[in-house]
Amino acid sequence: MLVPEQTIEAIRRALLLKPAIGIGIVSLCAWSGPAHAVSCGDVLGPGGVVVLSQDLSCDTLPVLTVEGPVTFNLRGFRVVCDPAGGTGIDVIGSQARTRNGTIENCAIGMMVEGEGGHRLTRLTVRSPDVPGNGGIGFQVKSGRNRFVRNLVEKFAGEGFRLGDDGVTADQNRLVFNKVIDSENHGFRVRIGQRNLFIRNIAKRNTGEGFRSQDRDNQFFSNKAYDNADEGFRIRDEAAQNNLVISNRVKGNGLDPCNLAAGDANPGIAVVSEAAGNEVRRNKVLGNCIGIAVDAGALRNAIILNTVLGSSLVDMADGNVDCDENEWRGNEFETSIALPSPECIR
Repeated sequence: MLVPEQTIEAIRRALLLKPAIGIGIVSLCAWSGPAHAVSCGDVLGPGGVVVLSQDLSCDTLPVLTVEGPVTFNLRGFRVVCDPAGGTGIDVIGSQARTRNGTIENCAIGMMVEGEGGHRLTRLTVRSPDVPGNGGIGFQVKSGRNRFVRNLVEKFAGEGFRLGDDGVTADQNRLVFNKVIDSENHGFRVRIGQRNLFIRNIAKRNTGEGFRSQDRDNQFFSNKAYDNADEGFRIRDEAAQNNLVISNRVKGNGLDPCNLAAGDANPGIAVVSEAAGNEVRRNKVLGNCIGIAVDAGALRNAIILNTVLGSSLVDMADGNVDCDENEWRGNEFETSIALPSPECIR
C-alpha cells in the first residue's frame, strides 16, 4: 500500500522532534536533584541544582563557592575546613539557595555577599577546633537575604554579623535561627538598616544576645537567655529608630554582675547616644540589670515592659530626670534616675 506523501511528512517531523523531546526530559531529570561530584574549591552555579553526595574536607579556601542563581543541597553532609580556619562556603551572585548541612571548623562559616536575595535554610555552623572568639558563623555583606532555621553552636566567635568594613547589609530577614554556646555575640547588625529579626534565640553566649549599631532594625518575639553580656544592646549614634518589641529576656549579665567593677550588663541596654528607639512589651526577668538607658541616649521610648527580679535594679536612666526619654506603663519594682527616679514609670 502506498503511504500518502502528507503521512510520510508527518512521520518525518515526529521523528525529528523526538531528540528535542528527549533533551527536555533529561533537563527535567537534572533539576530533580541527583548527587553530583563536588570537589574542593568548586564554584557551583550559576544555574541548576547541585546535591552533595558525601562529606567534603578541604584545605582549599573557601571550600566551596555558591554562585546564584543556583540551588545547593548539602543533604545533611558536612563541609569542613581542614586545617581549621578560613571560609567554608562563599555565596555570591543573586538568589542562591543553600540548605540542609553543616559547616565545621571554619573561621567564617558562611560568607553571604554578591547582589543578595539569597536564602539559607537549615544550616549548622560550628567550630570546636578554632581557637579564640574572632570568627563569624554567618558573615552577611549583601541585602534582601533570608535566613531560616539555621543554627550556630559552639562557635569561636559571633553567630550572625550583618555588614562590615564599610559594606552595608540591608533588608535581611532572620526567622527561627539559633546561636547557642558560642564565644561572642549572637546576632549583630554592624552596618545595616531595615533588617528584621523574628523568633530567633541567643542562648548561653559569652557576648550579647542581640546588637544593633544602625538604624531602623526590628526585633520581634526573640529570646535572649543566659548570655554573659546584655540580652539586647542598641548602641552608637547611628542606632536610631530601632524597635525591640515582645521579646523575652532572661538571665543575662549575671556573671559577674558587679557594679563596682563596671561589669553590670542589662537585659536591654540603650547606650552610646542611641536615639529615638522603642522598647515595648518585652518580658525582662532575672537579669543583672533589667532595662538601662545611658546618659546621652535620648528620645527613646520604654513602654509597657515587664521588668522584674533583677539582681541590681529593674530600670535605670543615666540622664537627669530621664531628659527626653519616655518611660510609661512598665511593671517593675526598683528604679534609678538622678536626681530622683519619678521619671521612670
